[in-house]
Amino acid sequence: MRKIVIFVMLALMVAYATVAFAQRETPRRDVTAPAIKIGVVDFQRVIRESRLGKNATAVFMRELEARRAAVVAKEKEVLLLEEELKKPDPKWSPEVRKEKRERLEREVRDFRRLQSDTEEDMKKKEVEVTQAIIAEIREVVRSLQKSDAFTLLLDRGIALAHDEAIDVTGRVITLYDATKK
Repeated sequence: MRKIVIFVMLALMVAYATVAFAQRETPRRDVTAPAIKIGVVDFQRVIRESRLGKNATAVFMRELEARRAAVVAKEKEVLLLEEELKKPDPKWSPEVRKEKRERLEREVRDFRRLQSDTEEDMKKKEVEVTQAIIAEIREVVRSLQKSDAFTLLLDRGIALAHDEAIDVTGRVITLYDATKK
């Protein structure tokens, strides 16, 4: 008998919960709210694949190679001086040897300074070029956002995961290349 009473009580509680759940009002979506439109842009791909990005990269690389060539020429000069000191001419006086060693030390110091200055300058130049390109790409992305009514456009590096269907990088590349013909 006691089991029957417990069973009836449980059945009544389940029935009550079912009725209460069914009568609860479900929230309604505002049909006038605009649809959310999200896109993803791969800035690195835009720099790599766009005509303007490739041109800027090529100009930077030519300058980098020219600067590296100057460093290599200075290095060869230093190596020649080292070789000359390793195989000294027996006719050299101690003053001449001392002078050549001092010259080598100056040249090594100059070489290291040139090497570090070149490296530092090229890093700064790379940052400047990249920032300028990214600023131009951002302008293109802003115009795309306005023209296509995107609610949100993200850099691919920020999005942890996304559907490739919302990737608009190809369109950004086309628009970016069209900005400067």
